[in-house]
Amino acid sequence: MKSININFENKTIEMTKAFANKARRYGSEEYKEMLSACQAFPTYKLITKTPTKKSATAMKGLTYDFMEKYIKVHNADLLPEFYTLTGKDSADEFAVSASYGEVRQWFLNQFDTFSRVRIDAILGKHAA
Repeated sequence: MKSININFENKTIEMTKAFANKARRYGSEEYKEMLSACQAFPTYKLITKTPTKKSATAMKGLTYDFMEKYIKVHNADLLPEFYTLTGKDSADEFAVSASYGEVRQWFLNQFDTFSRVRIDAILGKHAA
């Protein structure tokens, strides 16, 4: 059951919005799965969970410039790899580079001790 979760503490049967939409179609596999869960837990309340939105300010300020400066200070050996990912190692302005999300993920993987809380704290100091 990927889209249905039984929450024993709250006595609820939780499902995603996408699953709930499919379960509305009588006779569908999702409908049968939902019906089975409701029969197994008749006193539980059926609810639709919406995904939590990530804060718009999360990782705000984590720019290529910030990453480059951080790498220079903490592990300069990674600069060539960073430049390759961002396309800065080529004189060709149309050089293939990774997307921002891929570069950000690479950066966070390289500095795994660099937690989200710590990033927000550091970026908050620079924004002020």
